[in-house]
This record gives sequence, structure tokens and C-alpha cells, in this order.
Amino acid sequence: MRRQAALVLLGLGALLLTPGAAGVPDVPGDPTPPVVTPVIIGTLGALGWYTSNVTVSWSVVDPESDILSTTGCDTRTMTVDTAGTRLTCAAESDGGETTVSKNFKIDKTAPAASASPSRSADSNGWYNHQLTVGFVGSDAMSGLESCSVAQVYEGPDIAGTSLSGTCRDHAGNTEPASFALNYDETSPQASATAP
Repeated sequence: MRRQAALVLLGLGALLLTPGAAGVPDVPGDPTPPVVTPVIIGTLGALGWYTSNVTVSWSVVDPESDILSTTGCDTRTMTVDTAGTRLTCAAESDGGETTVSKNFKIDKTAPAASASPSRSADSNGWYNHQLTVGFVGSDAMSGLESCSVAQVYEGPDIAGTSLSGTCRDHAGNTEPASFALNYDETSPQASATAP
């Protein structure tokens, strides 16, 4: 009788421990670690540079088990220009641990730009023959990419005109520059009358 009872108990135990048996949840375990993805809000310029404030949060999911812990996954907003700030989020579940890092470069500041003539005015702030206006710039963060080519002015005669260009940095920020001038290359009309 004892032997039969023991066999019945063993059979019941095996039935209860069998995955998929009635009343027993089917839990296969978690073979994969969490999926960690950065969620970025900001304006992406050129060459991986951001040209605005950048807010970074993290999506941490594991459909097979609960997230046990996270490190460095809080939302963060970066407001200062930087040549490289590295953010890292690490998450752990029953399936293991995932660590994701991302580097952020921010340049919100347009380059310095200026325009200058190839020579000084001829008289009283007026130019009376051809001049060239060049454009130069500088950028302390992402570096200067280019400025507009120099422009030549040789007319028409005008009081108050300007030559304009721009400078651009590697992040894609641009800054205008212009040079105002007065131009008159036409000689005055003169006449003489008899006394």
C-alpha cells in the first residue's frame, strides 16, 4: 500500500512539474537580455552634430521577463556646446545585461563671420573704382567649414549698397556678413562761362 501511495505521489509530482500541464504556467525562461534604445529629442545638423539642446531618455524593454535594474538611464537634457559627451544606460533582466553608450556632439553657436574690403575708400567714404570684398570666419566648436567667395564691385554708382555673404561651420550653423559701401566712379560735369 505504501508503495502504491509513493508511486501515485511521484506521478502527481511529475504531472505538476511538466510544462504545459493543467494548472501549471508554461515559463520557458528568458534567453535574451533587455533591449536598450536611446530616445533623442534635438535638431541634428551636419556630420553628427546637434544644433539645439538635446534631451535623451532611454527605452528599456524585455518582453520575456521583468527589468531587474537600470543604471544611468535617467532622462538628461544637455544645453551646453560640447565636442563629445558620452551617455550610458545599462539594464538587467533574467536574460542578462545590456549596456548601450552614445556620444553626443553639440554646437548651437553660429560661427563668427565678417566682411572686409580689399582696400580703403578713395575719398570721404566713397569708392571710385573697382574693389573686392572678402568673407572670413572662425568657429571654436565644430570648426569653420567655408565662407562665401570674395565679391567684386565695379558699379553701378550708388549711395548705400552692400555686398553680402555667409560663413558655415561643420555642424551646419551659418552666419551672414555684409559690407556697406558708397560707390561713384563718374566724374562730375564741369563747365566754364565767359566773364
